[in-house]
Amino acid sequence: MNTLDTASAPQPVDLIIYGGQVVTMDANDQIYTDGAIAIKDGTITAVGPTAQIREQYMASKTIDAHKQLVLPGFVDSHAHPGMAPLIGSFKQDPSQPSIYARGGNVPYIMTGFSSMVGRSLPEELTRITSTSYLITMLKSGTTCFADGGWLNPSAVAQAVKDVGIRGSIAPMIIDTAVDPANLDQGTHRVADADELLATMETLVAQWHGAANDRIRVIGNIFWPLLCSDELCKGMRDLCNRHNIGYNSHAAAVLNENDLSVQLFGKRTIARLAELEVLGPRFQAIHMGFVNDEEIQQLVETDTKVAHNPLQNAFAGKGITTTGAILNMMDAGVTVGIGTDGGGGFIGNMLESIRTTVALHRDMAMDNSRFPLMQAFAMATRDSARCSFWDDRVGTLENGMAADLLLVDVSNSRYAFDDTPHLWFLYSGHEGEIKTVLIDGEVVVEDGRVVTVDEEQIVAQAQEAMQGFRAQFGA
Repeated sequence: MNTLDTASAPQPVDLIIYGGQVVTMDANDQIYTDGAIAIKDGTITAVGPTAQIREQYMASKTIDAHKQLVLPGFVDSHAHPGMAPLIGSFKQDPSQPSIYARGGNVPYIMTGFSSMVGRSLPEELTRITSTSYLITMLKSGTTCFADGGWLNPSAVAQAVKDVGIRGSIAPMIIDTAVDPANLDQGTHRVADADELLATMETLVAQWHGAANDRIRVIGNIFWPLLCSDELCKGMRDLCNRHNIGYNSHAAAVLNENDLSVQLFGKRTIARLAELEVLGPRFQAIHMGFVNDEEIQQLVETDTKVAHNPLQNAFAGKGITTTGAILNMMDAGVTVGIGTDGGGGFIGNMLESIRTTVALHRDMAMDNSRFPLMQAFAMATRDSARCSFWDDRVGTLENGMAADLLLVDVSNSRYAFDDTPHLWFLYSGHEGEIKTVLIDGEVVVEDGRVVTVDEEQIVAQAQEAMQGFRAQFGA
């Protein structure tokens, strides 16, 4: 945190937010009951008590945050905005287990994903539905996300640019498949690894650092079971060369490790360790089925983990029941919270924070096991680190991007206690998020997105989806 020099003359800044309870989420978890933030050129210049900030800085624009919380924006460490056309498109018989439940029907899942190789959705469909989905993210307090990979990443990037959110985009990278009826034959190629890596290079050149660095590109090994050793190592080298992160859905269902042993001779994490894929730039997604030796490999390589408690629970994966997430955190692995929103599911970070606390406390049979602020840290500074955005977001302190939320705590929910930030996490709702800023610019005002015409985008998305369902029978 910066030191305030009250002896100097007031310095000009663009914006001062004052009078709110500022929850910085810095290394000391500093909270200012009557706090203020000075912002210049989209970056936080100073944070501190209102009286000191207003004495030291002057601004052409101010925001009165009395009776409001001022929080870092949520960082969704795993989402699929490009999958938005799938939301509600494919119905499942609720009386039957999902393909991820009861250990997971892994060959069926593999076949479904590998069948998408070489296919695409209409670019405009992806752009408009992604835009609508990103509006939902912004209004629920998510200011930054990491993409888990899907089709048409450039259309997603354009949506990110238009809406004003911050995010990393990723393609879906797969080069192998299996025949479920003949697993003993191993994998076979369905795409050329070099061509996929060339596509990745083009995406980096086109979009990484775009929109004043609101858009970054993240590499992808979609699922290790569907990626050759050649592709895994090539993606690792490409991302290290460009100094960007890369991710993979790994150890995501119980039966994955057995099939990995059958196909590759090693469990998922052991194979990735042997290929030297694990490392500080690697984000492993889901990660419910790892042993103590594999957790130690994660620690030693500084590999990050994206935990998606709500979607995992809805799908019946059983990730919480293994205790792996708590064990990884206890060992020192950086674990962020994600929603896995996109494919058939609309994610919400506030609900994911609560779900993280509730599921893990219940699993441990210990209500002291997971403090709310620990989960909030996972959804902000830890998710930022997990998503390779911690140089810009995740905390409210000097030098960080001014990505933040103003939450109305003037209603009766907050009348009984002097810790409104805890009550918001425990029982608040997204409708109390009235204002959202990214890079110091207001993108949500009085609960409505102001960067695009929200009603028009929703109408266009609905029309596009009607056409999509009519064409594809979804």
